[in-house]
Amino acid sequence: MRNGLLACCGVLALMVGTAAAQDARSVLQAAAMEMGATNVQSIQYSGTGWKGAVGQNYSPELDW
Repeated sequence: MRNGLLACCGVLALMVGTAAAQDARSVLQAAAMEMGATNVQSIQYSGTGWKGAVGQNYSPELDW
């Protein structure tokens, strides 16, 4: 039990050390470069949805 706990703590310490060594800016720049977002000239948003208050039906044609 104790050996397993020590092994787990050792692995966790190694993972924390490598995660702390990475710079957030370099990680984000690498991700943007991989996605091709470094040469974006415009952006378009679209979506659908509905708004209703509690007690109202989803559509005037539907029963509540």
